[in-house]
Amino acid sequence: MSMEILNLRRATINDIDLIFEWANDPLTRAQSFSNKPILYDTHVAWFNKKIDDPGCFMYVLEYEGEPCGTIRVDQEKDAGIISYNIAPYWRGRGLGVAILKLLEGKIKSDAPNIHILKGEVKLYNLSSQKCFEYIGYTKTFENEYYLYTLTI
Repeated sequence: MSMEILNLRRATINDIDLIFEWANDPLTRAQSFSNKPILYDTHVAWFNKKIDDPGCFMYVLEYEGEPCGTIRVDQEKDAGIISYNIAPYWRGRGLGVAILKLLEGKIKSDAPNIHILKGEVKLYNLSSQKCFEYIGYTKTFENEYYLYTLTI
């Protein structure tokens, strides 16, 4: 998939329902650290808190203007903790790698005090492991998950 027709934009309140739908996808729930379905009221409260948090950078990936994924970075000192999700219809097309690559440039611009990106990945989430490894993140084992880190 060509990077030229992909865009990573800041999430807005208009994305609340779309991100809720993607977050409750069965595969997304299975790969998340909390497998329980998310209630809409809980999502709304969480989303509003995140969108207003100056230490949270939430983006939507678009392919030719169509939303196809989301990625969030929560700042912890000079590090950014990554959480991302590719929409069910768009999985298997290389967008995991694309969203992570695009994030590097956005974070350098939007949060220049973040120098390390980190992603926590479940042991059996092979798709995310491959994405982080392809880009060159360093992998370490942390009890029940892999921690991927990249200095930017």
